[in-house]
Amino acid sequence: MGLPKKTLAVLLIIIALTASLESMPRYLVASIAVPAPASGPTNESPYGTSRLVELASLMGYNVSIVYGPESLRALEAREVGVVLVAPYNTPEDYVERLDEVLGELRRARIVTYVLVADEFNETANAVVEALHSDLCPFAPEPMLGGLMVQDSVKAVFYTGGHGVIEATTGRTSYIKVQGVDPARGLKPPAPVVRPGPVTTWGVYAYAWPAGDPLPPLSWYPLAYKCQSIRGGGISLVADSTLLINKMLDDNRTRILAGEILRTSFGDPRDGLVIVFDQEPYLDPTLRADIRLRFHPSFILTTAASIYASLESQLLQVAAQHYPTLMAIALLAGLLTLTTLPPWLRGAQPRRVKRRRRGKPEARVKADGEPSYCEVLERLAREGRVDRDTLLEARCRLARAPLGPLKRLLGDPEEEAFRRLVEAGWSPLEEALG
Repeated sequence: MGLPKKTLAVLLIIIALTASLESMPRYLVASIAVPAPASGPTNESPYGTSRLVELASLMGYNVSIVYGPESLRALEAREVGVVLVAPYNTPEDYVERLDEVLGELRRARIVTYVLVADEFNETANAVVEALHSDLCPFAPEPMLGGLMVQDSVKAVFYTGGHGVIEATTGRTSYIKVQGVDPARGLKPPAPVVRPGPVTTWGVYAYAWPAGDPLPPLSWYPLAYKCQSIRGGGISLVADSTLLINKMLDDNRTRILAGEILRTSFGDPRDGLVIVFDQEPYLDPTLRADIRLRFHPSFILTTAASIYASLESQLLQVAAQHYPTLMAIALLAGLLTLTTLPPWLRGAQPRRVKRRRRGKPEARVKADGEPSYCEVLERLAREGRVDRDTLLEARCRLARAPLGPLKRLLGDPEEEAFRRLVEAGWSPLEEALG
């Protein structure tokens, strides 16, 4: 006897859910952003600026590493200096937030400074353009030009504490500012200082592009600073290489990095906090993938765990109340079967079976005629056929109003007809009486 297709489908679903307990676990990938291999303040690689943070602290500055411009509001300071060394990710949104927070600090009478050191004009110019007019009113706005083609550049800085410091660095950019042009000649020009009624500004470093094939050779402005008489200002250095960890291994470059900080923010003092922001060094395209094991049948696994913890108690209860539990289980099964919808019970029109050659075919009884089960029972009472207790029980259950249970037990009529034929009974003999 074949099972109906819909009932078979339900059984297959139950088997699939059970089998999933033994299936291989899947892997989910969780991604988190990580700092880019750039000049971040916490990056200890040769290209990071963790040693610059250490140097500022050793010089006596109060140093704070924050995340996001909004963190500046929580600082307890009278003066705040922000350091941006080759920031990797400074979209328009970040620049606007930084400008807004610095404006709030100034309105709260907190003096603000910004140091930007970068070779790439796309990043540095956006920051300078947003902040320069507020920090240095009436001073010419500096802008970075393009990268110099030379891989090795000689830099000369005019400092207050150590005089003139020369250093060799890698590829740099240069600063374009109104009133200062590249100076020709073999010697670097003197620093430019332009005091004004509101703002003092100037150029205090130049770059010599070694190997320039077009004479006469020229010195290009490399570092710019402006300062308001009310305090605060902006510094722009067209080279970030001088401030990274690898370059600070050299003692001369280390001294130069300290002088850049001193020129930008003044001497260390109480109330001044030098801030290194980590947000500009978060690369959204660089992500760390973490593989997590995830079992597809975690619900069944959890249920199995709960059952395992209660199994001993359940077995003890079942042993004590076995007859009651069996009666409840049978009653629940019967009620469930009677309440199932027809499609789930597999109800479908009964099909007429085709006759097979060589085997007697059970007749289809007409209305009012006795069934083969009834004939078998009568002949068994008369002693003409052997009794089959199991078959008689099936016949009685088939006549009982059990609904869907009949389909599970099967139709005993065909079995009864086969037993009658084996006992020598003939439908014609029954008809003739």
